[in-house]
Amino acid sequence: MQTIDLSNKLKTLLLQRLEWMEQMQLDLMNESGIQQLTLAQGRIFAQLRGKPSSISNLAKRLGVSRQAAQKTVASLVELGLLELKEDEENLSAKIVHITQQGQQFRQQIGIAMDKVEAAIADKIGVEQVELLKQLLSEPWE
Repeated sequence: MQTIDLSNKLKTLLLQRLEWMEQMQLDLMNESGIQQLTLAQGRIFAQLRGKPSSISNLAKRLGVSRQAAQKTVASLVELGLLELKEDEENLSAKIVHITQQGQQFRQQIGIAMDKVEAAIADKIGVEQVELLKQLLSEPWE
């Protein structure tokens, strides 16, 4: 059976670049002495997009079980980056909120992301980075 080359497919290319960007961001944060997150913690934090969300909603957006999302959220609560509050509409549910410490952490992440974008711009040019961001911001749904 012939092996099919998927290396030039858009999904493969985007995933490769995402992995490179995540590693560079982690390296920059580590060099700066900024608290490290696991990949799962980072993805939960990123999915919040600065706004409160239910654990169920986070799990759905990440494509993981509610239990996996809950465990990861709990670890971020322990780090002081997130907090859980009761859902006023559903008393059995909890809403995930970013703490003040978490907001400060988001600022540090933003600085690291700016440095990653600058490194990309050094390689492919500022205009190309802006074009890439514009294209990726277009609605695909």
